[in-house]
Amino acid sequence: MDNFTCTSCNGTGFWTPCGSQNYRGDRHCYACNGKGRFKTSSDDRAKARTQRLARKDAKRVANLESGESQLTQALGEHGLAWLEAATWSPFFQDLLSRARRFGSLSDAQLACLVKGYEKSKVRDAERAVEQAAEAARVEAAEPVLNGRQTVTGHVITTKWVDSQYGGSLKMLVRDDRGFKLWGTVPASLGYSELGEHSLTKGDRISFTATLEQSNDDPKFGFFKRPTKAELISLAHDSEDLAVASVA
Repeated sequence: MDNFTCTSCNGTGFWTPCGSQNYRGDRHCYACNGKGRFKTSSDDRAKARTQRLARKDAKRVANLESGESQLTQALGEHGLAWLEAATWSPFFQDLLSRARRFGSLSDAQLACLVKGYEKSKVRDAERAVEQAAEAARVEAAEPVLNGRQTVTGHVITTKWVDSQYGGSLKMLVRDDRGFKLWGTVPASLGYSELGEHSLTKGDRISFTATLEQSNDDPKFGFFKRPTKAELISLAHDSEDLAVASVA
């Protein structure tokens, strides 16, 4: 038997403001669902609400601990740290959120995470090797000598640069002597017959230009007025494409 009057509607079962509607689009009291009375007192209902929230919070904590335990078993502590830092992947972040929310992932979902982590470790190892090789090349590189001379080396990258005088295609080149140079791509090497950039990373080229050493790094410089440009070999034909790698 319902013995406790709803204080929100004073037992009427209707929302108090005359002619108004509640968030559901009708005039029923949202507290008692239009009944006007409750089977339990407000104190008992508050106590029950507190208990429900406590159970919900306990379940949330249990799921969080269970999910992270499962991830740690599958990936290890370093793998879990990698997953937390993988904000670049919405998919991985969704799986992390699901594990913490529901307490576990399926075998297929775990397999995806393990595969992604293993690939990440391989990429990190390859990157470390590239960085070490780059550091060795920088250490062994000769300083840029000012003046006009012949440059022979590999293209590291190309970039279209706009300025107030118009745009031009620039390139970063590593000379065989180890130093790097930045300047405008010679017109004869800049574009293919289709109007596309013809130079790509790893292409081996040669040209004559005036070099100027950078004020900040003796092993970096700029070239201008390039002439006698020649494309020696393409990237896919070159055995030393790695020489063009940039850390």
